[in-house]
Amino acid sequence: MQFPLYAIFLILGLIVTIIFIAYILKFKPAENYRILIILASGCIIWLLGNVLDILSTDFGFKVFWNHAASLGVVMVPVSFFFFALEYTEKQNWIKPLKVLYICILPVIWLIFDFTNQFHGLSLQYGMAKIGNYYYLTKEYGITFWIYTAYAYILLLHSYFYLTNMLLSASSYFKKKAGFIIIISVIPIVFNILYLIDLGPFKYFDPTPVSLTVSILFFLFGITKYRLGEIVPITKYALIENMRDGVIVLDKDDRIIEINPIAKKIIKSKKVLGMDIKSFWTKYSDYRTSRSAADRELSAGTGKNKKIYDVQVSPYADYRGDHISSIVSLRDITDRKRTEKKLRYLSFHDKMTAFIIGHLLRKN
Repeated sequence: MQFPLYAIFLILGLIVTIIFIAYILKFKPAENYRILIILASGCIIWLLGNVLDILSTDFGFKVFWNHAASLGVVMVPVSFFFFALEYTEKQNWIKPLKVLYICILPVIWLIFDFTNQFHGLSLQYGMAKIGNYYYLTKEYGITFWIYTAYAYILLLHSYFYLTNMLLSASSYFKKKAGFIIIISVIPIVFNILYLIDLGPFKYFDPTPVSLTVSILFFLFGITKYRLGEIVPITKYALIENMRDGVIVLDKDDRIIEINPIAKKIIKSKKVLGMDIKSFWTKYSDYRTSRSAADRELSAGTGKNKKIYDVQVSPYADYRGDHISSIVSLRDITDRKRTEKKLRYLSFHDKMTAFIIGHLLRKN
């Protein structure tokens, strides 16, 4: 047994990734948390295989755990692709048959990798002693390069969808998409350096450790900026172009989207991420109100006074747990002025009173 310094980083990576999975399982901070668990599990398998390889001095043992790590090598890019699809509302791709098609080539490569001793088409292994430590040397075969090209095609598609979101969404979601792109590029850069044998990575793969760094940043993003909570792009476009004021809240009443009309009503532009009750103290009253009068909101004074009908629509997931609310603000100023005029006329004109009374009873 040996213990190179790099093993410490691999073990720390394992600990961080296990903590990440435990947090995701407990708090379920994102709608697509299951895919995040699969991605992190792939990272754990990759890390564990590398740890057991680098700690061992036995050639056969090292080769075995390198093959075991291949399962993680497959799980990470494929699950990230599905994460990007869900995050950018491409759920039509996440159908059982399409998922099966996407996974066919990675599974074929795994079969070639696990049976490599019979044909050598995936990898050719050797062993070198550097100082006091033994490391595997690898020559990659044709099946490995075919799978690697396929994995990078999936990653490029993922970045295409995320970049599209970055360009088309509001500033709040631009930051989220940009953050995901930046942190996910970290392991890709190190993987490319490793594959082209550039830098001090000839005998050990830095990709799983750099994946841990990305996971650590992602955990920070989830806890600090609610990275997993998004409004799909199509819904965002719909909200943006509505004539009513619309505010979308998360389960903790934080604003995750607001359209231009609502910004004018509340006279504030920088409210994304804020608790709505921090500037609208009576919001809870509107959420529980039942009568039409209790749902009215007045803004402005004199001729500039506007009256809005406030509707709060809560939404739950399939388990019945509250996940978000949509607040709509409809301008009813003209209607209220008309009602006021009609009431005035009803007291001053008997015929008008009769007609109005009949209409009111009819309605």
